[in-house]
Amino acid sequence: MLRRICRRLCVSPLIANVSNNRKTVNVQWTDNLSASFHALWLWDNNPSHKEPDSQQRMFAPGDTPLDTTVETATLSPNGLQLVFSDGKQAHFDSQWLKEHNNAHITTTAPAVGTFNAHKNGNWWQNISSSDLAVLSYTDLNSHPDCLKHRARFLAGLNRSGLALLREVPVQYEKVLDVAEQFLGPPMRHLYGLMFEVKAEENPINIAYTNLGLSAHQDLNYYESPPGIQLLHCHRFDPQLQGGETFVVDGLIAAEVLRKEQPEHFNTLTRIPATFQKKHLKRDNPSWRIYRRPHFQLNPSGDLINVSYSPPFEGPLQACLEDMEPYYAAVQAYKEVVERHMATGFHSWSVRLQPGDCLVFNNRRMLHGRRSFDGKGQRLFQGAYVNIDEYLNTVQLAQLQFPDVIGDVIYRAGNNNWTADLHRNQPTAQPTSGCKCQQTEQQYTVEYAMSTKGWKPASSQQQTASQSA
Repeated sequence: MLRRICRRLCVSPLIANVSNNRKTVNVQWTDNLSASFHALWLWDNNPSHKEPDSQQRMFAPGDTPLDTTVETATLSPNGLQLVFSDGKQAHFDSQWLKEHNNAHITTTAPAVGTFNAHKNGNWWQNISSSDLAVLSYTDLNSHPDCLKHRARFLAGLNRSGLALLREVPVQYEKVLDVAEQFLGPPMRHLYGLMFEVKAEENPINIAYTNLGLSAHQDLNYYESPPGIQLLHCHRFDPQLQGGETFVVDGLIAAEVLRKEQPEHFNTLTRIPATFQKKHLKRDNPSWRIYRRPHFQLNPSGDLINVSYSPPFEGPLQACLEDMEPYYAAVQAYKEVVERHMATGFHSWSVRLQPGDCLVFNNRRMLHGRRSFDGKGQRLFQGAYVNIDEYLNTVQLAQLQFPDVIGDVIYRAGNNNWTADLHRNQPTAQPTSGCKCQQTEQQYTVEYAMSTKGWKPASSQQQTASQSA
């Protein structure tokens, strides 16, 4: 079956004519279909920019030089040969160009929602860049006051978007136990329940190399990407140079872009990017494609989602008029992210040691790693938790330890129109025209912590406490 798919994808109709005005290349096929391709789009989708085995990007859309032009465009036996103004060359298969042409997109994407930088963008001002919860696994697992330690772990994850557990036993699939015990059930995904990050030959993912990974989120080609990601370090040989893991707050970087360059922020709320995982040469073939804007707002203009994953972005589907605004905007966001990484502003970098488990919100935070080299091994085991399971755990913990968790469950990047959940927020009263009647009931529910997570106390416990 896969061979038939590959043969179908490799059928290449001929290009009859090509013309070039340096900013756009105009192509006409033998069946009279014609399309125009922007120079920025062509540079961004240069086939040589992909890692050969995984076919994932090694350059981000934000790396595209904004002054790029096409110097020459000539026909080849099965496609198009280009030379760009920076000297780079590219060969495009005629069938691939035909499948990815944007001739059917004739209007600019409309603006989505409204926003005001001062009204909507300051939710994070009380979160310090130095906030990072570092806790011992033993304290969360077996300390006499382990429930409160677990609440501190969740509070740090809620505020800063990440937390670090030390001294986690280096055991196979221990990361699944950590997820189940402290956060929620592990999420099954393309790579199974647990995945390993190590350099290997013929990798199915660019993460399985020694190359550096730019700031990104995982699995944005899913409709509902993973919420929480756990990375448990099993081995990191000291002779290896590089390989540090870094995490930067993607939501806060977007808010800074909104304040500094609102036109670019607006562009990234209205032009959808393409996220994809197209890889047939693997045990479980993948052909996943999902389009959404990098930033999403609720009707009040609150930022409720960031989707940013350059290694997994496919060809932009937009009209010619939106090409230059998009590439300028995504470059501006990338520069904010890199500036925050360089200055430590809501960003962290760490060389994980065996027993360390880094936990972060994949819907809010961007993560990556430095390239590494030398003789030795670097091995992590990872897992994901669904964002709804995580938020349920945090909100149940808030009921038992309100002083530890705090009054606010900060936005998790999960598109919830209620951006930040405030405890004791007044309940909306019915309007005078409403015929229903409300009855006020005061009740108290006690919560207890089990070894598998937060759950309501048993009715026997409640009865015993009442009789006491």
